[in-house]
Parts: sequence; C-alpha cells; structure tokens
Amino acid sequence: MKKSLFILYMFFIGFHVYSQDEQCSGIGFNASMAQNYGIPSNFEGGGSVVVKVYFLSYANNNGTGGVSEAGIQSIFETLTNYYSGTGISFYYSRCETQFINNSALHASNDQCDFFDPSRHTDGIDIHVKGENTSFIGVASNIPGDEYLVGGKRSDGTPTALSSTIAHEMGHCLGLFHTHHGTCAESGSDCQGNPIVGGNASTGDFVSDTPTDPIGSATATCIFNNDPLCVSGTFNPHTNNIMSYYRHTCRTHLTIGQRARILMTMLPEVKYTGLTGNCSCEDLIVISNMTINQNKTYRSITIKPNATLTIDVGATIQMSNEIVVEMGGKLILNGGKLTNCQNGPNWKGVKVNADFSFWW
Repeated sequence: MKKSLFILYMFFIGFHVYSQDEQCSGIGFNASMAQNYGIPSNFEGGGSVVVKVYFLSYANNNGTGGVSEAGIQSIFETLTNYYSGTGISFYYSRCETQFINNSALHASNDQCDFFDPSRHTDGIDIHVKGENTSFIGVASNIPGDEYLVGGKRSDGTPTALSSTIAHEMGHCLGLFHTHHGTCAESGSDCQGNPIVGGNASTGDFVSDTPTDPIGSATATCIFNNDPLCVSGTFNPHTNNIMSYYRHTCRTHLTIGQRARILMTMLPEVKYTGLTGNCSCEDLIVISNMTINQNKTYRSITIKPNATLTIDVGATIQMSNEIVVEMGGKLILNGGKLTNCQNGPNWKGVKVNADFSFWW
C-alpha cells in the first residue's frame, strides 16, 4: 500500500496563526476516494464497526522520554471518547503494544521513518512519540493504516491526548479535511510522488459539512469570519474533528462523515472479534495456590512441587498457554479454562514429562 505524506505547514497573515492547532496538509488518496458516496436513506447515524489498532511507543535508547503502558491506555481512552456515539469503536491488546527504544526515531519528525505497510495487515498502527518531542500529527493515506502523533500543543496538551488522535484516525478511516478543495493542498508522498488536491465544487466529498475556508475561532469556538483561502461569508463547523480549528473545539463528526467511514475504510482493519482487553500478566506458581474467582492471564507456569487448583465457579481466560513443569500439578476442581474473549484460541496445557493432572 502506498504511504502518502502530509506536508506540514502553517498559514501566517501578520501575526495571526490561521492553522490554529493542526498542521497536516497535502494528503494522497486513491482516485476512487474522490467522490461523494452520499448518505444511505435509512442510515440516520446508524451502523457500527470495531477498528483494530496497534500502538508503537518510541523512546530514547536508554528508555527515557517515551509513553508508558499506562500512557498508551490513556491515549486509547481519549481516542475512544472522541468517537463515542458515532458507532465507531476501537480494540487493542496491551500485550501487542511495542515499546521501541531508538533515539533517532524518537527525535525524527519524518513519518517515512516510521511507516511500514508490511508491519500489520489487520489493523491501524498508531505510532506515538513522547510529549517532549516536536509536535506532529500525520497519517499515511486516505484511507490508510498508520499514523504518527507526538509532542505537545501550544497550550501544553500532549498531542496524543488532544483531538489530533481522532483527526488523524479520521484520515485513516477515509475522511478528508473539511477545507479540502477550498484550500490548496500539495506535497509528495514518501516515494516522491506528487499529491493532487481537490476543488471547491467537491470539497471534502461529504454533503453535510459546510464550506470551510480555514480561519480562526474564538475560545468559545465561534468562527471569526476571517476566511483565509477564499473570500466571502461562511459558517464552517468549528467543532468538526476534521477541521483545522482549535483542538479544544473539535469534538464532532457529521452523519455524512460517519456514513462515509463505514463505506470507505479499509476492510482489513475491521475487528470481527469481541471487545475487551486480554491480560498481559504471566502467573508463575512456585507453591500451592488455589484460584476461586474469575481471572485472566497471558500464560501460567506451574513449577516443580507446586500445585495450582482452580475451584468450582472460577473461569480462567488465557491468551497463550499453561505450562506444567515436571513435578508440578494442575487441578481443575470444577473450574473452567478458556481462551480470552477477544483473543485467538489459547494454546492449551503443555506438560513436561511425569505429571499429575486431575479433572
């Protein structure tokens, strides 16, 4: 899949920063995307989909400066909150998050250093840099399967905890900027191919988003009637997630945008399993232990001379395997072993040589 480049730019007239809080522009897209798919007559905001996401967190070589596992969870919750009520939800497994200690990548603002179409083929990669790096928010394509966020907003808000996390996801799900076609966008992708912008007659290919000339908005999200790209009187949606207005204003997607997502997102990023997180906890049993309540583990290892008893009423959800070492014992005293609800089938019980296994 071709990975296209967002050219970073800011509009300045005098001392006024028109880009407000977003800096991505010049997005590449497949020619089939340059059309308005409309809103199905029976849609009315209906329809739903779960999108699989992967997180990749970058830090310095010594592990400093990156986003922790708890921080990744906060970013995921922020993304989920922005899409609440849209019918679009997300799933990720903490066990699949990659923490990469690489000072060069941590310092890089070139998305071509990060994007790799072969990394995951069943979800959207969200590359995250620490908040003390340079601001960046950039996606791979429309629709796409990767984006990069990092740094802070001018008000100190970490980029990944602002509406940018939802804005770049919108591009990956098939949405253009609300000012697409009204404002010129240009640049080139990671292979040097030129990016072609839109035109004012087609805009962002969504019927219920009004013409957006880019301008500024007040702290209460009122358009200042200071259009940048074209002259005239306009009433853009300053609260639209795909706009360039204040990041604190952007909380909304229209019904047309939500319908477009369901019709244009890459089918391979849809998650068809159940939602909820598998545990990353590995249990090592070194002495006799009884579990009498529901638990979730990635793996369990029962060491020699130790016994693990799973009592009646307890269900243990697994995402990997149980290993019973020589001399260890696993007793299912009415308890139940099963795979984690949102993961692949677990690998079962592996027994090393002589054992006692009681059902």
